[in-house]
Amino acid sequence: MKEKIVYLGNFGSHHNFEGSQIRKTKSIVKYLEKNNFKVITIDTDCGKFTKKLINFSKYLLFVLFYKKIIISLNTQGLSFGNYIFIRYVSKFFKNKQLIFITIGGWLAEFIENNPKIKEPLMRFDSIYVQTETIQKKLYNLGFTNTSVMYNFSNFSLLNLDHRSTNVNENPIKTNRDVNNIVFFSFIKQEKGVKTAVEAVNEVNQFKIKYNLDFIGPVDEKYRHEFCNLIQNNPYINYKGFVKKEEDILNTLENYDLMIFPTYYEGEGFPTVIVEAFAAGLPVVASDWKYNSEIIENGKTGMLFKSRNVESLTNALNYLYDNRQCIQQMKKHVLKEAYKYHINNVLKPLREELAKEHFD
Repeated sequence: MKEKIVYLGNFGSHHNFEGSQIRKTKSIVKYLEKNNFKVITIDTDCGKFTKKLINFSKYLLFVLFYKKIIISLNTQGLSFGNYIFIRYVSKFFKNKQLIFITIGGWLAEFIENNPKIKEPLMRFDSIYVQTETIQKKLYNLGFTNTSVMYNFSNFSLLNLDHRSTNVNENPIKTNRDVNNIVFFSFIKQEKGVKTAVEAVNEVNQFKIKYNLDFIGPVDEKYRHEFCNLIQNNPYINYKGFVKKEEDILNTLENYDLMIFPTYYEGEGFPTVIVEAFAAGLPVVASDWKYNSEIIENGKTGMLFKSRNVESLTNALNYLYDNRQCIQQMKKHVLKEAYKYHINNVLKPLREELAKEHFD
């Protein structure tokens, strides 16, 4: 008989595009269902207030009957209603197994700014965070119920083996005139779009060394500025976004490098880095937040100073002049990708949920 779990998270009912948060939440549910759990989902992305109220009522009802509860939210998801629910369920249902899965790297700062949420979260059995640094921050705030859950992707291990063999047997051509790089993310100002454009323009000033493609949904508030940045530029293009998860790696593997100049405040362990590694792409990233914990400088990518065009320009020039480094990095990122496969990352969660819970 399958054990039942109630899961509150963003399942994207009102989204045409599945961002990394929605894909992650759905992937966790699929993984658990594949491993003999029955998951009852409650979608925080439920539209109008009346539907949110209905969802909230359903969630309270499910909590009465089921022992295992997962809450998986980002900062926007931890709205007033969900905040009240966390306080309620942690106080009055101490016989339940409560698990919080953090989306992004915001939790420690959020607790510091909203101290009333601290006590309810401390009553959870487990809080999963994305990096060791976040775990240390929470420990310094008094939390002893945290575990690290790296970000992950449900890529094909067979295809990963094939990419690894291909990179080892077929070195990239170091005499090519132009390298292809991709910006694969939600396109908004805080993701470092302008830094990327200005750096590529600078690198290509006397000779075209890189073509840059932007792939991802565009923030409507940023669309006009983004269009102005890339218009009439022969080596920078917008390629739309990838709708199907299974097409992501096939798209990324057409590039030599991924560029990730983010300075987004809520950044944690970005899914796009895992996807880049699985596609065989070294990542040229800002040293923002936890990127230096994920990317080993000179081995799985290169780090540059956040919001610093000159620093990114220097990194791109170095990689163009030393393209044999890209070949070595490709080998390393493909090897690193195995660590972030869904089966490896979610195994501790599955094992915890399988245990009998006692008061």
